[in-house]
Amino acid sequence: KQGEDTESKISVVCTYFRLTMDGKELVEIDTINMIEKVNGVDRLEQHRRNIGL
Repeated sequence: KQGEDTESKISVVCTYFRLTMDGKELVEIDTINMIEKVNGVDRLEQHRRNIGL
């Protein structure tokens, strides 16, 4: 009924996340493009090269 409390559950898949504080990018995760940057260092760069991406 209108005006009553309702409860909903929603599930989503996050494919991209970026955390920026004071203008500085701390974390960027892009699961589709296999990018995982922490403090500006791409931790998956060598892996992408190894598999030819």
